[in-house]
Amino acid sequence: MKSFPNKMLTSHLSPQKFAFFVWFQLVNFFVSSNFLTTG
Repeated sequence: MKSFPNKMLTSHLSPQKFAFFVWFQLVNFFVSSNFLTTG
């Protein structure tokens, strides 16, 4: 996962965009790990 300073996230993203960002990172993580495990 990419790490951003919390100040940048909270000052530039609305709660909706922040929630979408977190959701996207989670989906991306699960999809990539799923591809790695299934080969």
